Amino acid sequence: MGALGIDTGQIDAFVLSHIHQDHTGGLAALPAENSYVTVYLPALFPQALKDAVLASGADVVAVSGPTEVCAGASVTEELGTQPKEARLLVQGPDGLLVITGCAHAEIVSIVREAKMLTGLPVELVLGGFHLGNESAVRIGAIVEALTALGVRRVAPGHCSGDLAIRLFEPSPR
Repeated sequence: MGALGIDTGQIDAFVLSHIHQDHTGGLAALPAENSYVTVYLPALFPQALKDAVLASGADVVAVSGPTEVCAGASVTEELGTQPKEARLLVQGPDGLLVITGCAHAEIVSIVREAKMLTGLPVELVLGGFHLGNESAVRIGAIVEALTALGVRRVAPGHCSGDLAIRLFEPSPR
């Protein structure tokens, strides 16, 4: 975050989606720079990790159901099998923003659940879609399913795979 010019001292909350090291690896350093931060994480995270965050001076909120982070933003309970994963839902001016870590629980299921929980149209799905090893046919079916759910925009990132990123690009008009 420092390399991006982000002042971690100005951040009130961090939301962790799941236990994989590439999502939790920098956690130990953050409270040292900002001990009043609140860390939202799935309730199933190991107690040792929760204790380490608490020992650093940060607060921990173990999420086991929909939990408000701030006005208009909530973390959902874990979904899927292994690893279980939480999502961040943000109410934007034009609809819902669904933010994933890796979407291990399958991106279409995540979006369907978010719409059911909030009743809002989905403006943007952002984050990892976990499609790096999927075929073009499978990714195409996911693009169609998200379109059918009314998703207006997507921003596939981490673990989505180059093919998925290309297939999610809007068609020229």
